Amino acid sequence: MNSKATRPKRPRLPSPATRELWMKRIGKSLSANAPLRPNKRTKTSERDENCPETRHRFLTTYKCKKIRGESGLRYGRYRENSHGDMTTVAGGSLYEDAKLYRMDRRQDAEIYEELYGISPFKVPKMHSETRALLNDHATALASSDYKFTPRFQHGFEEFVAALKMAGFPRYEYFRWNLNGNIEDEHPVLIKLRSCHWALERAFKNEVTYISS
Repeated sequence: MNSKATRPKRPRLPSPATRELWMKRIGKSLSANAPLRPNKRTKTSERDENCPETRHRFLTTYKCKKIRGESGLRYGRYRENSHGDMTTVAGGSLYEDAKLYRMDRRQDAEIYEELYGISPFKVPKMHSETRALLNDHATALASSDYKFTPRFQHGFEEFVAALKMAGFPRYEYFRWNLNGNIEDEHPVLIKLRSCHWALERAFKNEVTYISS
C-alpha cells in the first residue's frame, strides 16, 4: 500500500511577506471600524454613511488633515494619500454631524464650523440645494481626493455670510424671478442668489479631483 497516496497534504505556510500583508490589512480594518463609544443599539454598518461612527470618522479625518497641514507633516508616513492616513468614503452630512455635538460626543465645534460655516448647535432648516452646497464644501475640505483654490474658499465664505443675512430661506431663492414677487428683488436675496451661483461656478472651476 502506498502511504504517500493516502497521507493528507500539509498546508503550505504563508511566506513572511504574506503574513505581514495580512496583519496590515487586519490592523487597518480594526482601526477603521473602531467606534467612538460602543453601543449595542447603534447600527455600525460601513455602508451607512449616517451612523455616528462614520460621522465621527469623517470629522476626525478633517481634523487630522488640518493638524498635519499646519504642522508641515506632509512627507514620509504622514504625507497626504499615504497608506498611514485616515481615509473616508463618506461625504459631508450637515445634520448628522451636528448631532454628535448636541449629544456631547464631540467638543471641537470649530471643526464643524470650518466645514459647514455654521455652528452645530444652531443648524436651521434650509432648502435641499443649500444643504447640498454646504455638504459638498465639507467633502472637499475633508477629503485628500480634492484640491481647491483660495477663490473657492472665499466664495464659500461669502455664500454663508449671505445665507445668514437672508435668514436661510427655505424656498428656491436661487431661481431668478421665481414667483414674480417683489420680495425676490430684495437686495439681500439678490446678494444671496448671486453668491449661490458664484459658489456653484467655483465648484466647477476651482475644485479639482486629484485621486488616482
